[in-house]
Amino acid sequence: MAKQPKIEIVDSKGGKFRVRYVGKNGEVLAVSEPLETKKNCDKNILAMSKIFLGSVADGVEIHDKTKKTVAATKSKGRIS
Repeated sequence: MAKQPKIEIVDSKGGKFRVRYVGKNGEVLAVSEPLETKKNCDKNILAMSKIFLGSVADGVEIHDKTKKTVAATKSKGRIS
């Protein structure tokens, strides 16, 4: 089974978060600036999907790898 691209939310310095975009080959393609809240991570993901896909990415896995874990989701690029 081929790997799929994924989006990861990771902890950053100072209690902030970053969004990491990972390609099918496991290579990190882009990392966001430090974001204050996970809601801001959600906004970053939605904005990036609109820029690159013209719409919200449907079916892309979002993995929350922060200490304050929220379950991974596949729901239209939104964090549950």
